[in-house]
Amino acid sequence: MKKFLLISFLLVSSFLSSKELDLKSSINMALQNNLEISAEENALKSSQWGKVNALTNFLPQVAFNSTTVHIDDDTFDASQEVIQIPVLDGTTGMPNGNYIPFSGGAMGGGIYQTLIQNKLTISQPIFNGGKVILAYQMAKKATELSNLKLADKVNDIVYRVAFTHFGILKLNELKGVYEAKVSADEAHLAVAINQYNAGIVMQNEVLRWRVELSKAKIELDEIENSITIALDNWRNLLGAETDIFPSEIDITKFDEKILEISELGNMADYTEKFLSEVTQNNPNIKCLAISTAIVQKQYTMTKGEFLPSLNLQYSYQLENDDKFDFKGDDNWNIAAVVSMPIFTSGKNYSNAKRAKYEVKKAKVNAQATEDSIILAAKNSLMMMITSAKKVHNSKISLDLVEENFKVINKMYEQGMVKGDDLLDAETMRTASKLELVSAYYDFILANYELRKWTNN
Repeated sequence: MKKFLLISFLLVSSFLSSKELDLKSSINMALQNNLEISAEENALKSSQWGKVNALTNFLPQVAFNSTTVHIDDDTFDASQEVIQIPVLDGTTGMPNGNYIPFSGGAMGGGIYQTLIQNKLTISQPIFNGGKVILAYQMAKKATELSNLKLADKVNDIVYRVAFTHFGILKLNELKGVYEAKVSADEAHLAVAINQYNAGIVMQNEVLRWRVELSKAKIELDEIENSITIALDNWRNLLGAETDIFPSEIDITKFDEKILEISELGNMADYTEKFLSEVTQNNPNIKCLAISTAIVQKQYTMTKGEFLPSLNLQYSYQLENDDKFDFKGDDNWNIAAVVSMPIFTSGKNYSNAKRAKYEVKKAKVNAQATEDSIILAAKNSLMMMITSAKKVHNSKISLDLVEENFKVINKMYEQGMVKGDDLLDAETMRTASKLELVSAYYDFILANYELRKWTNN
């Protein structure tokens, strides 16, 4: 009794500790914990600061420079020595006997053994071939690109979570089908044993159902193993512990949408409208457009290498003496620096030609990728429409197969038909159930895949 109570307590505790998550909660958890999302968020912040950095190129730059130069004693003493320079006679050009004392250290206000210079420099770019403006525009585009990449990554994670989430639910549904098949095969085996004991059927009938039951159990084991693997992948995607499970859903709630899709009259208009949404909203297509625009601006920037540049610079020397007190000799100057490339050995020309073909390459790649995206999106739409029709047809087929199975099963219990007939009916029923479950989840997953293409 105590052992029974202990086992019951452990089972109840395990049930209470486990947690079921619906799709929305699963997505929220994945978005909070996913490292790929975190990486894209950091990339976005980096591009935002890059935009700020590009903006600073329009502003003046202020720099303070301080220089200290010390001359060794021997050199300084030599510079202070006084030499006698003879005075030349103005008529004969010969020394007249007089001398003038001269010292190099006395020239230009003297030489300091320790010279301290403090200078303030302000520079302002005026025109540099448009590079400053283009650099800011490119940084702005890079920020837009990072935003789209983050949105695309979020979109991708949402779809991956939905795909894995519904994949597990699909496997659970399939598990239920195989469990029902195992139960049915066990019941058929019991009937076959009773009929064999009564001398109604031969022993091969019992063996046939034993083999069928063994196959059903193996298939059930394979499904359970697939569920375990899928759960591990789902939890890893969510960054979650091992005590959570996806909550079940009522797949029949999609019946209205399935009926609407399966009865579509004008497929061309529906397809055109969907592909138009893909073209307008798909993050990858938008990323291609922005990447092409960035390459185009790089090409424009290379054209600026043919243009002159103009920069202003103001320098104010605060002191030039042997004391760090900002009280020495001061002076200032302002300069306008104009530079015009005359001959660069073809460097600017080759850069422009290279950038031109990079633009062409980017446009061709963008168009090719966009065509691939549109084709894949159209394929997903066709899969959703096909799966909707398949659900509709599978439901009708299953109703007929179930009715057929009931009739054959009743006749088998009465010994009116052989086991082969019942086995065929059972196989058809199991296949129809599996087909219906697969069709439902194929529709659900295709529907989420369409949302991925339209960033919805």
